Amino acid sequence: MSRTFLPTLAIVLTMLAFPITGFLPADGALKIHQHWQKSAYASSSEWPLISSQGHVRAVGQAVGTLAHTHVELWHPLYAEIPRSQLLTIRGRIQFFHVDGGLWSGNIFCPMARAITWDSTAPIVGNPGTVVVREFTLTIDPTIVGLSGVNGPMAAPENGWIQIVVTAYTALADGRLTETRLSVPVYVVGDPSVPEVKQPFGFDFMVQASASVQVASGVGFGNAISEYRDVYLPILAPLPSTVTVKGLSYPYARTPDWASPDLDRSQQVIDADLHNGIAGTLAQNIPSDPTGVSPGASVDMAFGPGAHKHALIWKQQLKDEELWSLLVVSSTSTGTPVEPPPPPPPVTTNPAITLYIGAQHLGWPGMEDVIGVTVYGDVSSVITRVSFTVNAGPETDGSFDGTGWSHYLTMTPGSYVVVARAYDATGKMVATQKTTVVR
Repeated sequence: MSRTFLPTLAIVLTMLAFPITGFLPADGALKIHQHWQKSAYASSSEWPLISSQGHVRAVGQAVGTLAHTHVELWHPLYAEIPRSQLLTIRGRIQFFHVDGGLWSGNIFCPMARAITWDSTAPIVGNPGTVVVREFTLTIDPTIVGLSGVNGPMAAPENGWIQIVVTAYTALADGRLTETRLSVPVYVVGDPSVPEVKQPFGFDFMVQASASVQVASGVGFGNAISEYRDVYLPILAPLPSTVTVKGLSYPYARTPDWASPDLDRSQQVIDADLHNGIAGTLAQNIPSDPTGVSPGASVDMAFGPGAHKHALIWKQQLKDEELWSLLVVSSTSTGTPVEPPPPPPPVTTNPAITLYIGAQHLGWPGMEDVIGVTVYGDVSSVITRVSFTVNAGPETDGSFDGTGWSHYLTMTPGSYVVVARAYDATGKMVATQKTTVVR
């Protein structure tokens, strides 16, 4: 089939109307938000490289190393970003043995005011080699995402947000792959405004996601590898092994996937697939063969020295495959830092604390809907949570096993949302307030 790839736009601007006073320091010296290994980056040379990789094998292709797309950022992981200033981040796209090119000629990043490529030539892969192209993102920390209807969604005044970069690869066989990287920064604005918590452990999540259109017509959905609300121990050397929880799993795939016994979560150390080095398989957890609980929590062990760590979700459908890899590297540069001691055991019931997270849904037909979720101590003590908006009437939320949710249809503006938690006797035992800007 014939394919036409667009020239890459040197600069792509999104027209946003938020006041920005300037750029962050060019040297990348930034404070780090509460990481136990490091308090600040001295320069952008210390920003770690974070890699999301989507690997695919199509019908008729030989089994072996899969063609794949990388989306990678040299990212100020866990850094504090003033809400009033722009941030520039370097990144790159890699095509390994890809017979295809970058769909639409560009990547997508809702928070980017500008995406500047080092070259304006079309970004096209080569089935026999590796193609690497670098770019610079100009990030506006006041923006979480674009609704597509009423303009940009505002970031919290203070709190974690995700910078999301997506590449769509148009393959020669007509399929389209998606490779996505989500990485956190902490936005700092008005210190008098309470921190906004995100629901479901997404506060400082690092996530890789991959999907592909499959020839069989049965959907893989998204293959996901991620770390939720755990600090990756990669900012300073480690004197001993530190284990953190990773998650790898499929999301929204159709139920008639054919080979659940072949699907698995993995940790691989020091792989270099571009040079034929498979690395060490440290974890290999098969999926539930019934398909009831695919995916797994993976104990990712980070040891002393400089190593490359890949958290992987692999799934296979007949003779097609999809892998998602999230790759980070530990360091041997600097002074080793001991991990903090574990928290003491809780001997009494802690005070009940609620957190409110607001997430713009943006789905077709729900472009103006905000999902507001309360989570925290959702123990048996709490039997009901209600919400009020701008001092309006109380509306009960619905409990999904993790938290209480309420959906709000909003026109652009600022909304004060108050959550109140009640015990079985009807006594209010906790309350929390946040401001949602739409």
